[in-house]
Amino acid sequence: MAGLRLDVVRDAVGPEMAVIIEETGGVVGDWVRDSVLGQGFGIVEESAGLLGGRARDDIALGRVPP
Repeated sequence: MAGLRLDVVRDAVGPEMAVIIEETGGVVGDWVRDSVLGQGFGIVEESAGLLGGRARDDIALGRVPP
């Protein structure tokens, strides 16, 4: 909704429809923001189980070539 000029919308569709578009856009924007923020916590929880794994190569174990 940030790129939408509400004065132009109001002139094109009328004041009643402009209010409906503005309010609907705000609700959808809040829903998307909350959904995206909620996914971040899920990703952290999934990757937390990987931190305790064993090293899979010599570099991770600190071994260097001769």
